[in-house]
Amino acid sequence: MTDDLFRTDAYLRECEARVLRVGDDGTVVLDRTVFYPLGGGQAGDSGMLVLADGRELAIVDTRKAKDAEGRPTDEILHVPAPGQAGLLAGLKTGDAVTARIDWARRHKLMRFHTATHLLCHLVPQPVNGCSITPEYARLDFHMTDPLDKEVLTAGLAQLVGAA
Repeated sequence: MTDDLFRTDAYLRECEARVLRVGDDGTVVLDRTVFYPLGGGQAGDSGMLVLADGRELAIVDTRKAKDAEGRPTDEILHVPAPGQAGLLAGLKTGDAVTARIDWARRHKLMRFHTATHLLCHLVPQPVNGCSITPEYARLDFHMTDPLDKEVLTAGLAQLVGAA
């Protein structure tokens, strides 16, 4: 089981952790993490695992582990960037690491995520799709009539101003 520290403190940028296992595919499971996994249309975090000797294992994605039937488990997979076989080969169960997210990227994802919630508040239509990446956020509404961009912009400004 991975203790998902991001649930109690979304602004936590790093944590000390222990390696629970390294998968055959190279993914790393930690006992605790600040990395948010892909989910709900939002991209998973990236960053690095700093090893005890100071070397850095680049993490390009984070996902929820799945069981044999494809259901999410309570483990979080840290997906390393290609070309790090040497670092991965030396990583063992029980090793101490520092899990450090790419904070600028995470903060952008958080802001986009919040903006999509505000937009959902203003648009009284069902959402049937969502994608939140560091470059953009997209919501798909089930509707036939166009929205008034000026009304939406004013509504968003009012919600942000009231916060």
